[in-house]
Amino acid sequence: MAQFFFGIRNVSAPHNWDALASSTGLLDGEVDPLNWWYFSLSRQLVQPNLARYTIDNQTRLDQTRLALALESQKRATGDYPDRLDALAPAFPGGSPHDVATGQPYFYEKTPDGSFRLWGTGMDRWNHDGNAKLDLVWRPAELR
Repeated sequence: MAQFFFGIRNVSAPHNWDALASSTGLLDGEVDPLNWWYFSLSRQLVQPNLARYTIDNQTRLDQTRLALALESQKRATGDYPDRLDALAPAFPGGSPHDVATGQPYFYEKTPDGSFRLWGTGMDRWNHDGNAKLDLVWRPAELR
């Protein structure tokens, strides 16, 4: 019945609850199966969402900083730089890196004279700026 309702873990299945409690440090002694299920569910739901939220927001902040530096470079020189390394003077503490991988963000100039800027996101894979899979910079539309 518990597996039907919860669908995540069969809490009626035999487990060594004492070993689970001592390995996690949650409780001294026997762990109540329902409490363990709740802990496990919250860990599975909250931690990934918190990580995604943190990575997404930090990436948006970094991309905004990079986009502002790119626009400043374009105003100063008339064109976007070929590489993000050219923006190093704009970031005395070092240019922002992709939060998920620690590598520089992906950047390319486009033939129409603008640029594309993207990060990998939670999966840490470069999908060549695919808007559904990567965190792609999208400038705000002017109204």
